[in-house]
Amino acid sequence: MKVRLKKKDVKRLISGYRKASEFIAKEREKRLSSLTPDTALKEYDNLCKTYSTIRRDDINRVDRTRISFLIKRRIIFNKLGETNR
Repeated sequence: MKVRLKKKDVKRLISGYRKASEFIAKEREKRLSSLTPDTALKEYDNLCKTYSTIRRDDINRVDRTRISFLIKRRIIFNKLGETNR
């Protein structure tokens, strides 16, 4: 089923993604800047421990899934761009 999107709707969607991304970055900066050195080190150590316990096969599977998702999203955006010219 093909769905025809309006150019203004796509622009609004992209604008929303941009605003969400900016908001997330500001919140991340706020949170990270408020961490004490000890707390930051503990979080880093926990991330390293978690990473070291994940099997390499699982990481590769996640990577392939992520790459597949990004390619599919790019194809969709390309098609949207072509239909809204």
